[in-house]
Amino acid sequence: MVPEVESISINDGTDSRSQIVWVDVNFNTVVDHAALQSAFTLTNILDGVADAIPVTSMVITPTDVDGKTTVRITFDAGASVVTRTGDGLLGNSLADGNYRLEILAAQVQSSAGTLTNDVVFGGQLAAEANNDDFFRQYGDADGNGSVNFLIPAFFLSEGQEGFEPLLDAQGDGNLNFTDVDDFFIPNFFAARP
Repeated sequence: MVPEVESISINDGTDSRSQIVWVDVNFNTVVDHAALQSAFTLTNILDGVADAIPVTSMVITPTDVDGKTTVRITFDAGASVVTRTGDGLLGNSLADGNYRLEILAAQVQSSAGTLTNDVVFGGQLAAEANNDDFFRQYGDADGNGSVNFLIPAFFLSEGQEGFEPLLDAQGDGNLNFTDVDDFFIPNFFAARP
């Protein structure tokens, strides 16, 4: 089967854009894992393409399940990456900004052929039509493009009911005064560009 991208999801499809700790790219068939290591380009376009910052610290992890490959993209420390101390949803996140993921067709290969065309996911500013909402805005718990009153309770720890790891700015498993004072309040009422 010639490879196609079936879907792309952010943090397993959650609406929150407070942190982006991984992006999953799902293919319709098994594809060559080695070639995938150079198949992805990720850019923080900030307020427009002229301000673009390449994300060079991606970790590409392909896995095969039921005859299909899924690639999980996570992030090491580097440009446009916020370093957090935890793992999983408490791990490193993309920094605030609008993002564009490009998948190079020539690097997506199966035994039946190569992806037909390059794929672009994201790359829009907030006001653009057909927006796929590939952005990060710390504190945006509902993915509406702004930091507002729709937030879960602070002052909870990992394991407690209501704890929201995507609002934990440090990734230390605690929503505390540092998260509120140093990260959430400066972003309050901020809107996605």
